[in-house]
This record gives sequence, C-alpha cells and structure tokens, in this order.
Amino acid sequence: MFVTKSGFSTGFFRNGTNMLSFYISVFLTLAVNGCGGKTIVCYYSNWAYWRTGTGKYEVDDIDLNLCTHLMYSFAVLDGTTYKMKAHDAWLDLEDGGGLGNYKKFTALKQKKAGIKTLLALGGWTDSLEGNGNKYSVLVASASKRQSFITHAITFLQTYGFDGLDLDWEYPAYYGNAADKVNFATFVQELKTAFQPHGFLLTAAVAAGEATSSKGYDIPKISQYLDLINLMTYDMHGDWDPIADHHAPLYSRDTVSDNLNCDNAVNYWIDNGAPASKLVLGVPVYGRSFTLSSNDKTPPAPASGKGPSGPILGETGYMSYLEICMDINSGWTVVQDQNNQMGPYAYKGNQWIGYDDIDMARKKAQYAMEKGLAGTMIWAIDLADFKNTCGDGRFQEHTWRCKISRTHVEMEGRLWRGERPLASGIGSPTPMRSAPVTSAWSHSWFFSPGPAGKSSRRNINPSFLWQNKNFCTFFYRTSNRWWITLPRRLYQCNGKQQQQQQRL
Repeated sequence: MFVTKSGFSTGFFRNGTNMLSFYISVFLTLAVNGCGGKTIVCYYSNWAYWRTGTGKYEVDDIDLNLCTHLMYSFAVLDGTTYKMKAHDAWLDLEDGGGLGNYKKFTALKQKKAGIKTLLALGGWTDSLEGNGNKYSVLVASASKRQSFITHAITFLQTYGFDGLDLDWEYPAYYGNAADKVNFATFVQELKTAFQPHGFLLTAAVAAGEATSSKGYDIPKISQYLDLINLMTYDMHGDWDPIADHHAPLYSRDTVSDNLNCDNAVNYWIDNGAPASKLVLGVPVYGRSFTLSSNDKTPPAPASGKGPSGPILGETGYMSYLEICMDINSGWTVVQDQNNQMGPYAYKGNQWIGYDDIDMARKKAQYAMEKGLAGTMIWAIDLADFKNTCGDGRFQEHTWRCKISRTHVEMEGRLWRGERPLASGIGSPTPMRSAPVTSAWSHSWFFSPGPAGKSSRRNINPSFLWQNKNFCTFFYRTSNRWWITLPRRLYQCNGKQQQQQQRL
C-alpha cells in the first residue's frame, strides 16, 4: 500500500530538520536501548573534497558525534607491487606539499574520545581494475599476502589509523572460484598479524545471496573480522530493466527476488555470522531511472538511468541533498505504508528510490531487534550537511549522555539548523519552540507521533513526556527551563512503565 504526497515528503525535513537528523535518528534508536546496537560506521569518500559549492565536503566537516567508527575511503591496491597505496597521493599524503588528509582524518580522535578511524581498501572501481583480477592475484599468493600484511601494518602506523576495512567487491565475482578460500585465509593472516598491534579488521561485504555464497567462507571470516559491514543497498539499479528501490527492508509481494535487507541479514546469520558482528548498511543516496511507461509503482518498466544531479554529476545516482532539492521543486513523493521499503519520488518520466529519515529509523530499530552490532552509513558526505534544504533555524540545547540499564542522561550540545549535533544522542522533534533570542531562551520538546502529533506528560516538580516512537521511553526534565539543565530519558518496562504512566 502506498500513499502519494505532492512536493514535500513528511519524512524529509519536518520542522526544518536537515540531513544530519538522518544519522541522529539512527544513533538515537540504537544508543538509547543500551544493547545490541551501539556501532555507527560512517564512510567518508575522499573525492568529496573535489566537489564544488554545497557538495564540497572536507575532513573538518565530519561531525564527530554521529559515528563510532569512521572509514576513510579509499586506499587502493597497487597492481604491480600488490601493496596498499594512497588513492589520491596529493590529497591523502603530506609528501611534496600534499594536503595530508590521512593525518587530518586520524587526528579527529584527539577531538573525540572513543572514535575509531579506519582506512578502507578497495571499493568498486579499484576492485574492477585489471579485469577484476588484481585482488585475486594478491590473495592467491602466500608471499604476496605476507608482503602486503607487513607493509599494511607500517602504513597504518605511519598515518595513525586504528585498523583496516577490506572492501573488495567481490571475491569470486569475476569467476575465480578459489577467491572464497583464499580471501578467508587472507583475513585470518591479517587478523593474526594485526593482533599484537591492536588493529581492528573489518570488511564491507555483499548483501546478495548469490554473490555472498560464491565469495565468502562466512564462518571463517566471521571468526577473524571485528565487524562485518553489510552493503544492503544497490540491490537494484540501471543494470535492471525496471525501476525499483535499491535498499528495501523487507520482501514485497510484487517482487519475486530475495534482494532485501532482511533476507541479507538472515542469510549471513544462518550461514555462520554472529549477529553481534553484523552492521546493517543504510544508504544516503538514491538510484534514479528514466521510466518507459506511465507506470510509477515499483517495479516499473524503465529504459535506463535518470539524469545527473547538480552536485555529484552522476547519472542514475543522486545524493540525499540532490534528492531533497528535487522534492522541493515539485516531485511527487510516495510512501510505502507497509514499511517494507523507503519512499520513491517521480516527476514526469523520472523516478528515484531512496531512504528517508523515517526509514533510517526503522532500519536502526530493525538492527536493534535482530541483535546486530549497529548500522553503517554510505556515505556521510552525501548528506545535507549544510542544511541547504532545511529552513535554517538555529536552536541550541544542552544534553548529557550516559547510557545505563533504565535511563539515559543526556548532556552535550544539540545544534539544529546550520550546526551539527554535538551529542551522541538526538532529541525528540520540537513541535513548538520559543524563539531563540539569548542563551536563556527555552524550547518545549515533544516526541514525534503519527501524522506529526506528539505526546507530553506534565509532572510536578518534573515533566515526563512519552516518546511515541519508542513506547517504553519517557523524557523527564527539571521544571526549570534553563537550557543547561539535564534532561533524562527513562526506559520503563512492565510495572515500572505502569508506575511512570500513573505519574
């Protein structure tokens, strides 16, 4: 069942919320529950530095409060030496007057305790190089593997990375069946060599059953990987003759394939991966198509890619910022009321499927319920990080964050509008606010509910507000309104919840 809305999507920028809320909603869902979903992996693509205008994104733009693990994408594999090297030496390194992005990236740890910075190796383009054979040659040779590992340890130490993320897309994808065994051996040898140095070893892996079954010895690599980042996106694209959502959460009656997040997670778990190591991928971009008929409901007949957007300039692929610009220009947004996939939007014969804030929240909730390690974002630089599509309002509130079994005390600084979140936890959506005119201004926080409605419970000498997105959570705050006072988020179960409700 779908609901069509013209123009602004209710899940897009409610009350001026910018794209940072996409991450905040994910983090809030996982963090406040205290278990089973504490990891937020954020990929940063170094080529975002070369974009212009509103799309330009640098290391200093990274909000350190959104992610637990930051991945610098990408280093590449030298096809001659079979060692790791910088993808963009002038940008990544300091040598010869370079910009030194690697060290700027790893220095972020000095600003935020607990963040891990890893170097991602590979990616689609690098994996394709050499007819897709380069990584196969590496993992097939014991001497090349050892040479790579020795050099990789020095490389990571030199630039201050906390570990390596393997992003080979994909073992055995280009026909070499031995990749499955060889990659598992490579992972084992890497982790064994990394352990004395305390390096993390993670991997971005395929979501589809066919690719996963051919390329991964799941029990073995799961034993040695610290995190397994499921690339639960790009399940559909211009390579298909139909326009369909590229990251559906669940299977749908109208689609016969098993390309969806739930199936991918279950496949990996059923085949030996611990749920506690799996990280669910959430895309911050959409796949666009040119329709070949008047049918807009996915899967709809398509003739190829959609046109490029003004920021990425890539056909068939649009950042969240580019999508929201289209939405604001009068595209029709259609929401799936069955919550099986994110929305899609269309105008004329142009069509795009994407995940909005609400779907990101649902996927975070799914990750928690499945006991996964957390969620992964591709990519943080595709967000509306400058609030181009928001209404530009600026509100600041203070929160304190301390996760415990029954409550979360929130502290930190929450910036809405042009500024990023500076606490690990988001707030309920403000439904009514006093104008922020000084440091003593205040806002009334309400939790979002269906159709934008909210719930508040007024308690003396404190206030208790029920969060309708998570029915067992309540917000409790002092009856004084200075923004420096702490708010507390309580989790109530069984009798505790009934007692809170009677208050």
